Amino acid sequence: MTKELVALLVLYYGITTISGGLIFAWRFPQLNRDSLAGAFIGFGAALLGFGVIGLLALWYLTPIKQIAFAGVGELNEERKGAYKIANNVLWGMGAFAFMWILLFLLALNTEPSRFLIVVAGGLYEGMLIFLVAAGLSIIFGLMDVLNLAQGATFTIGAYITWAIYTGLDDWRTTTAGVALALLLGLVIATLSGGVLGFVVERALIRPTYSRPFFQIVLTFGLAEVIRRIIIAQYGTEGRSNINLRLKDGTDTFLTGLFPGTSIQNYWLFMILMGLIMMFGVQYLLQNTRIGIIIRAGVQDSEMVEALGINVRLIFTLVFALGSAVAALGGGVAIGFLPPTPVLGDAFLLQAIAVVIVGGLGSYSGTAIAAMVIGITGRIIGHFAFVEFNAEALGSSAVLLILILVLYVKPTGLFGQAH
Repeated sequence: MTKELVALLVLYYGITTISGGLIFAWRFPQLNRDSLAGAFIGFGAALLGFGVIGLLALWYLTPIKQIAFAGVGELNEERKGAYKIANNVLWGMGAFAFMWILLFLLALNTEPSRFLIVVAGGLYEGMLIFLVAAGLSIIFGLMDVLNLAQGATFTIGAYITWAIYTGLDDWRTTTAGVALALLLGLVIATLSGGVLGFVVERALIRPTYSRPFFQIVLTFGLAEVIRRIIIAQYGTEGRSNINLRLKDGTDTFLTGLFPGTSIQNYWLFMILMGLIMMFGVQYLLQNTRIGIIIRAGVQDSEMVEALGINVRLIFTLVFALGSAVAALGGGVAIGFLPPTPVLGDAFLLQAIAVVIVGGLGSYSGTAIAAMVIGITGRIIGHFAFVEFNAEALGSSAVLLILILVLYVKPTGLFGQAH
């Protein structure tokens, strides 16, 4: 496959995904469904359904039957808004368009094998940042608490997963044993993160809801305490990342997907876990009873309490959920990154940048920003190194994107002015 053919494919998918996002952002409100959901279902249908074919299939699967007309050619007043695309959708599709332009330039200027490596690396990095940023976004978006201990929770998840996986040495004689050891480590790390979040919210955060500055100082201090405990237990030197091979050194299904290539095979697992978390939490918040209660409690806690629901407990569970997501991210990361006492801190600044770029309080915006920043950051880093031999520019790509977005839209892509 030539560079020109790859570039044409990128251009085709760029046009069809952005067009699909805009078309279904316009169509879904007519079906009494969310405009933003329509945008990303349209985007996904084009991406996964070979462009135009996927869009046509989705179009015929969503027939419009309930639009009422007041007269010939005139919409009922209630339905006029159905033909307006929300500003958030336009900003989101604009961010994706910027990403596709960079991908097109990359495809024109690199070999297909190198193009694949950069894109896979960008997706991996975006998902890794997202697993830290998701918890931040959940806690801040629903509770207005900026939890600076999120990076420390990420680190705890990494060490717990590492300790359990390495402790189950006898299990790693078969591929299934390797997978079960890793899965057990991830489950225990996630539950531990949730328990830690539950305790922290009840004991430390709850008394400070009326004092936001105290929350920032408190969580920053908590992160430092956790770091010191880890150093006391494991020392300042990092552990080696877990080896996802059998005891005799042969590959497992997690490490042997692309033998002989420079693509990190574990990236695929990271990307898959990030996507599961991305859509799983979104579904929880938007389509389940507990999600409805959480959002209602944020909007009007007194009314929800009047219905006999314990809003304080709901907030505690939200905080626990955010901490559990961060711990899961740390556990997943150690298949590629060795656990160190400052592992989470290395991603905390990037996670904060992603939350700001996506828009404070917008979980969907955080997910979009993580993907866009991950891929565009890798592309910028590639061009910075190849064209200008400036690695520092590549490592600063996330902050450069943050500055650009805040200059154009200070509230972030999906944020609203308060």
